[in-house]
Amino acid sequence: MSIVKTTTKASSRSNRQRSSVAQRGHFKDRGSVALSAIVALGVVFTVALGMLALGDNVQRGGTRQLRSRGARAMARAGVEYGYWQYAYNGVSLPFTTTRSLGDGRFTTTVTDDSARVSGTIKVESTGSLSGVSQRLIERMLDPTLSMKVFDYALVSHKALLADKKVVLGSGGADGDIRGNGGLSLTNAASQVNGKAVAGGAISITSLTGRSVPNTAHIPFPAIDLAYYKAIANRKYTTGQIWVGFTFLYPGEVIFVEGDITLKADSLTGTGLIQGTGTLVATGLIKFGGNLSYALPGDKLACLAANGFDTDVNCSIVGYYYAHNSSLSAKANLDNRLTITQGSLAADEVVFGTDGSSIVHDNDMVTDLAYLLHLPGY
Repeated sequence: MSIVKTTTKASSRSNRQRSSVAQRGHFKDRGSVALSAIVALGVVFTVALGMLALGDNVQRGGTRQLRSRGARAMARAGVEYGYWQYAYNGVSLPFTTTRSLGDGRFTTTVTDDSARVSGTIKVESTGSLSGVSQRLIERMLDPTLSMKVFDYALVSHKALLADKKVVLGSGGADGDIRGNGGLSLTNAASQVNGKAVAGGAISITSLTGRSVPNTAHIPFPAIDLAYYKAIANRKYTTGQIWVGFTFLYPGEVIFVEGDITLKADSLTGTGLIQGTGTLVATGLIKFGGNLSYALPGDKLACLAANGFDTDVNCSIVGYYYAHNSSLSAKANLDNRLTITQGSLAADEVVFGTDGSSIVHDNDMVTDLAYLLHLPGY
């Protein structure tokens, strides 16, 4: 019996010892898990704070980028606005303006950049939006320097040197002159009401507009005689003399193999141009008297392969162009020529003692040029 009791007590102590060890292990495991959880929570919290900070920076960066784009758009609008004001509204240079567009604004300045590159302008614009600014600078060809000979009052392919009185345009306008060589109008009474553009040097006594020397040559398109003969409604194989002229329909082309002489009516003192059309001569076109339009909408164009000549002092209307491949189509203005509404372009222009006066006809637009079948259109 005593042996049994002893065994029972030992067994009981052993069980209590195992239970105590197990409890200590369980508490140890619970502590480790709690510590791991706290560390993990700290990591998550740190990552969350980082993400919040990163998101805030991204948002701020995105907002600034949007404002920067808006400011650049404002600057671009300023460039377009400045160009439009100069090219189409004819503002004088230098030109500066500030405009507001909603929450943004731009300041643009247009200046003549010919000192850097002949025949160019510079448009500088600063746009701003919500405290952010962007600046654009663009240099471009001067849009007012047309490359069409019919857009000028007077054009010469060769150098134009005149010490006689030459007056182009009036009231500060309609007198633009262009030459592929130098331009020299040295008479004290000479005046150019407009700008002067040349492939060489420019010396003009009185000039109301810009002086643009050493610029690119203006093209002189060929007078395609075969083309004009093919499309002509009336063709003549010998020279013709007409008192005024009447076109049968708008855009009619008359082709003459030889010279054309246009004279005034002996009773009225002027030859009437009725309708709209083009006279083409393989030789000279001679001015033998005054010419005027019968109606305000009438238009005359004269194309001469060998040049123009003034038989008498006269006042005429119309667009006149003389050119050939040898550059020998000369406007020989021995007598005083006045063009009250039109233009004159030739390979060479020579003025007589009495000089000349020309006022450009600004009705010259692309549609009219097409209707008249002008070279270069």
